[in-house]
Amino acid sequence: ILLTLAGNDVFDPFHSPCSFFIRYHKRMVQDAKRIVIPSRFLNRTLESTFAANPSQIQVIPWGVNIHHSHDGTGRETFRKQFGIPLDAFVIVAVQRLHPRKGVRILLEAAKSILQQDKNIHFCIIGEGPEKPALESFIRTNRLQNTIHLLGKVSETDLSRAYEAADLFAMHSYHEGFGLVFLEAMASGLPVITTRAGGAEELIQEGKTGFLVPPGQPDALAKSILELINNKELCRRMGAEAKRQCHMNYTWPVIAEQYKDVYSELAAIPKEDVEQAAVLAP
Repeated sequence: ILLTLAGNDVFDPFHSPCSFFIRYHKRMVQDAKRIVIPSRFLNRTLESTFAANPSQIQVIPWGVNIHHSHDGTGRETFRKQFGIPLDAFVIVAVQRLHPRKGVRILLEAAKSILQQDKNIHFCIIGEGPEKPALESFIRTNRLQNTIHLLGKVSETDLSRAYEAADLFAMHSYHEGFGLVFLEAMASGLPVITTRAGGAEELIQEGKTGFLVPPGQPDALAKSILELINNKELCRRMGAEAKRQCHMNYTWPVIAEQYKDVYSELAAIPKEDVEQAAVLAP
């Protein structure tokens, strides 16, 4: 048995698993010959909570499609669609509006930043139970013109949002992996987020972005302002982030790692695994 687990399958700090859930997962873990997990953070949790044997576990990150549908027009199209000036500095976040994400911390950081520079726009994509409270915060602080809660958007608009942005910034109290970080990096954006789980494995501090402590809006604002005030550093970090994605997180690269696992489990050469994949209907 090959068992593949993702973030909430293993750990969610806002929902402690019941005893049945733990027993069920322990049984699955015991029965599996190999377990694939996307981050070392989840690996440690799997060992401590579900008694997984380290020899069973293979860390293989998720992949990202480098070839987004960026056609060079997304930046202007997206900004016009949502009333954002073409010369504004745009920060995008893609996340659920859920307590474990701590979106309010990002809004507090945005409020501080906007007191210093009005030509900055924050675009937050996603839905969730905290949306009414976040909308209230924005109205109370009269930030409707510069903080945009865009809700759920189409794949086309999401691609345009990444193309329109200058920086990806997101607060979270917990990320098992953080696929949105890879999407942003693949689009050539530096990433600023919190030291919270899998993010620490994806973001290279000072090279592809910055990591700040969770729950500290001042630290988040400081890192965002550093890149707003140093456009060349922002550009270099974004270019390095994209390069890292090309090297380590494209689907062909990830597929090779899975081929190694399948080959080992089936006790057949990897070339035969590749041939079987080609012949499969």
